[in-house]
Amino acid sequence: MRKLYVISVILIFGMFHVFAKSDFRNGYIISIKNDTIYGLIDYRGNKANTKKCIFKKDVYSENQEFTPNDIKAYRFIDSKYYISKIVNSAENTDTLFLEYLIKGKVDMYYFFDGVQGHFLADKGEEKLIELKSIEKEVYTNATTYRIKSNQYVGILNYFFSESPSTLKKVEQVDLTQESLIKIAKVYHNDVCSNEECIIYQKVVPKVIIQYGPLIGFCQKTVSITKNSEIYKYLKNNQFNKEFNPYFGFFIKSNIPSLGENLFLQYEGTYSREDLRCQNSWVSIYNFRYVNDIKLTRNVLNNSFQLKYELTKGRVQPSFHLGGCVNYSFMTQYEQHYTIQDLSGRPLTHTSFYEYPFPNLDFGVKVGFGIVGKVFNDRSAYLDFSYMKSVGILMKLDANVFSLSLGVGIGK
Repeated sequence: MRKLYVISVILIFGMFHVFAKSDFRNGYIISIKNDTIYGLIDYRGNKANTKKCIFKKDVYSENQEFTPNDIKAYRFIDSKYYISKIVNSAENTDTLFLEYLIKGKVDMYYFFDGVQGHFLADKGEEKLIELKSIEKEVYTNATTYRIKSNQYVGILNYFFSESPSTLKKVEQVDLTQESLIKIAKVYHNDVCSNEECIIYQKVVPKVIIQYGPLIGFCQKTVSITKNSEIYKYLKNNQFNKEFNPYFGFFIKSNIPSLGENLFLQYEGTYSREDLRCQNSWVSIYNFRYVNDIKLTRNVLNNSFQLKYELTKGRVQPSFHLGGCVNYSFMTQYEQHYTIQDLSGRPLTHTSFYEYPFPNLDFGVKVGFGIVGKVFNDRSAYLDFSYMKSVGILMKLDANVFSLSLGVGIGK
């Protein structure tokens, strides 16, 4: 059984690697010779987009990988535009694909190095200057304060010096894509009336919250792992495999600031479990110990998971990873502990009826599924999940396979 659990987890992550590693979208590349070649470009994360462009002419062609030294630029149709630029820093000089935010009298660029984002500006002099906001610690009156040194404000004042009306707004500028694009557009429109600036930044979608009912069933295997003296009568017991239906609701929200494929989902479900286990063993004194346990409990399961969904097509694969908190209530516990001789004749018999475990349990959850549209374009999902109880408080080692169906009814 343990091998089955391991294989399931490996399979889930393997499928995630196969499906989620690429997301080709319509776009074009601009070659060193200024040729524009249309095709499909892999839509990847901010850091990966900075280092290379994976391109193919159509769905049947082989992938081609281009670095910032191989092509001048690439763009997704009606979306992000990346241009090859040499970036100088105190540590080194590197050629990167910078995200082109706005083209005008002052150009704005952005890239992410894996740790933080960087904004750069160019006033048409082919000289990139980074816009920085550095935090410093100041010690005053026996107290340490952290303040921001908004160095970028001085640079923007220099760039926009030809427009007094723009300079009045510089102090209100934040170091974000939206704020920098806005101020650069204001400046361009003020000093250049015969040519419009071009904004390449993709519009970030709004936060959308969906909710609806869900139903499902699970197979649960529970064993007792506590080895202390208090639990000595329970040691080595494994409950029967149990199929349990459950029902509840879900709430799901996109995370546009991190990516259009990422979602945060909460699921709250109720189920009733009837578990039973029986085991026996013979001691070195030739006594047989027989343990019979019946456990009935109502369980509220709360899971929080991060989901990755491919966005192309009417039905898309999805993958999720998260954690669970289970709460048990209205529990009924019955344990009969018997010592027999080898002929089976009972010598002593003891019964327990007090529930011996805490009511909270914690676990991790991983799985995959599909997302689609049903019932007049309502969002629906079907997820297969594996949940592993970590047994910090409960001391019950649970392995759960579940299949859930959820249908959105509102947003």
